[in-house]
Amino acid sequence: MNEELLNRNKNINRGYRKLEVWKESIELFIIVRKKIRELTGLSFKVKAQIEDSILSVSSNIACPVK
Repeated sequence: MNEELLNRNKNINRGYRKLEVWKESIELFIIVRKKIRELTGLSFKVKAQIEDSILSVSSNIACPVK
């Protein structure tokens, strides 16, 4: 993962960006998004729902329940 990305907005607590599991979830999102965009048989709404669900993985890692 790019160090510039990890250091962006240093004054804000972004410690989750250093977690390996968060980095892997972002990589998974990129892979799934590429594959979904290659599919022609799915409607826009279904593609958007899949992208939203895979993005929620990294979001849930970044914002744990208190």
